[in-house]
Amino acid sequence: MLEAFLSRGIVIAGVYYCTHKPEDNCSCRKPKPGMILAALHDLKRQGLVVDVESSYCIGDSLRDIELGKNIGLHTVLLYSGKEKPANKAQWNITPDRMYPGLLQAALSITEK
Repeated sequence: MLEAFLSRGIVIAGVYYCTHKPEDNCSCRKPKPGMILAALHDLKRQGLVVDVESSYCIGDSLRDIELGKNIGLHTVLLYSGKEKPANKAQWNITPDRMYPGLLQAALSITEK
């Protein structure tokens, strides 16, 4: 995956994932912020500082949105995934933005 991105000129600074089960109650399983905090720490050690207040958490589940909110990121829900706008009244959290897919989200975020 990283090579495919790199061949298109896109550099991915890191890949993070949680291997724990829900019952493990670890700090890195969404919606807890442990994984993002670890990534921010690693990037800082590499001399890359992320402006969290202007960064986005993009995901296809309300757990992704909750994760983003927990750490102070702007949130984008891709409703091509598990959550659908028709069910919005039942949600316990609201994303800042919603789009049908990643391309639409990326174009919106990068527009000036």
